[in-house]
Amino acid sequence: QYGKTLAAKPMQTLLAHPKTANPLYLQIILEEIRIFGEFDKLESHLEDYLQTETIPALYEKMLARLERDYQSPGFPHLVEDALSLLWAARHGLEESELLAILEIPQAIWSPLFFALQNALVSRAGLLSFFHDYLRQAVEHRYLPSREKQQRWHLRLADYFEKQEIDARVADELPWQLEQAGEKERLRSCISDIPRFLQLDRDNKKYELWGYWLGLEPDKTMVGAYGESLAKYEETQHDEKHLASVSHLLGYFF
Repeated sequence: QYGKTLAAKPMQTLLAHPKTANPLYLQIILEEIRIFGEFDKLESHLEDYLQTETIPALYEKMLARLERDYQSPGFPHLVEDALSLLWAARHGLEESELLAILEIPQAIWSPLFFALQNALVSRAGLLSFFHDYLRQAVEHRYLPSREKQQRWHLRLADYFEKQEIDARVADELPWQLEQAGEKERLRSCISDIPRFLQLDRDNKKYELWGYWLGLEPDKTMVGAYGESLAKYEETQHDEKHLASVSHLLGYFF
């Protein structure tokens, strides 16, 4: 594909090593060797990779190389920030969402995105990690503490809270608030009537109950929906719609 071949000696070293029996381990090393440009140091570079015990540790070496290659004074934490966001996303992120949250231009992101093409996968337009081993490496390198993890969940929550309410927001926002430990904001989110209507669906009802169970529903749920419905009625004048909402709330309880 890239028009490059590996010399006989390093190829023999590579294939003789027991760890390269794992296809993913071999794939990662081959990709890193392909990119490595100092031919006279290739064998020592290969030996360094082959001393790596686990696939997550191998991915960490890849992350270190990406940091050297794609971070600049203007964007000194590009790799960490982009991959931390993907780590924190529930099911992945649209490319446009990632760019908006990080406030980076396409021209800065595209070279890194191209370099990550074998490490990321797009499912239904959402970018996520190709393998959980990379997720483990990102967590170990960039998000070792619960505090750091919650910070990125909160950053995603702040973004989705500002977006128009739709199925995508309903999927991410309450989950991000829960992961960030933002109980009051989560309560406000899931008791908001427009968001409730997005969550009160067959594939989301159990999730909605799960959020309330973490918030002691017997003490807060009925009162929260009562207050939210009263405010909603002030802005809505379609009696049939309001009756339908009241019915859905009653059925949910």
